[in-house]
Amino acid sequence: MKSQSFWLHSIFGMNDETEMDYGSSIARNILIGKNVAAHMADDEMLKVFLGPLLAPDHLKHIKEVFDFYSISFGERDDPGQWDTYGDKHRGVAIGLAPALFANINARDLAPEDKVYVAKVLYGPLACAERHHAAIDVTFDLLEIARQRGLVTANAAGLAFTKAMATHMAVPIIWNSITTKSLDWEHERELRMLAVNDLTNPHLPIHHRDDGRSYVIVPMPLLETGMVAEIVVGANAHVDAEAEVEHLLRSVGMHAVPLIRRA
Repeated sequence: MKSQSFWLHSIFGMNDETEMDYGSSIARNILIGKNVAAHMADDEMLKVFLGPLLAPDHLKHIKEVFDFYSISFGERDDPGQWDTYGDKHRGVAIGLAPALFANINARDLAPEDKVYVAKVLYGPLACAERHHAAIDVTFDLLEIARQRGLVTANAAGLAFTKAMATHMAVPIIWNSITTKSLDWEHERELRMLAVNDLTNPHLPIHHRDDGRSYVIVPMPLLETGMVAEIVVGANAHVDAEAEVEHLLRSVGMHAVPLIRRA
């Protein structure tokens, strides 16, 4: 509240050690399921199209070039979240208004300059459905172009095929960082995400004492209505509500939202 900013931590330092790997493995299985291996040896275009995506070190290469940062939000007054992340029901939860996120998906920014908000899906079926939407349409477009003779195995055709693979990889990566195992379904998570190109990071990278990396995203938290309510944990001490109100006023919030106990 004092800095009017969020800290988004690298997804590769989260408590879920399968971040991105889980969704990426499902995408890989979909690609293999299209009988790709049987045709790649004889098909130069298919080799250019899918070779990098199916390479054993594909995900490792992405992690070396890009880092993805996330801050997670849970649903209102959830007992499980209070127990796990709310200091055993002694902490404080900040209820944010949806309007706070209204200005972050500007259309005129490059992907690496955007901050995104997305609801996380859980389990292999939900993840596969997301992946199929990107993979199937890309395969269909490529096949139509080949059947019509618009794309052949010349230099231009191979360049087009490589570009198609790159475009398909973008939603695959996005789907992979917004899908998690069913083991985490109870969190019903909403994520704010940012990305850094590590070769030329546009967001300054900070490090915590434990080595985890994070970036800072300014947010107008003190503007009227951006914080919809404050919820004090059920086990917080008796003066917690008054202390929270004092803190909010001390950092410049004039219109203090409703403060209630869980």
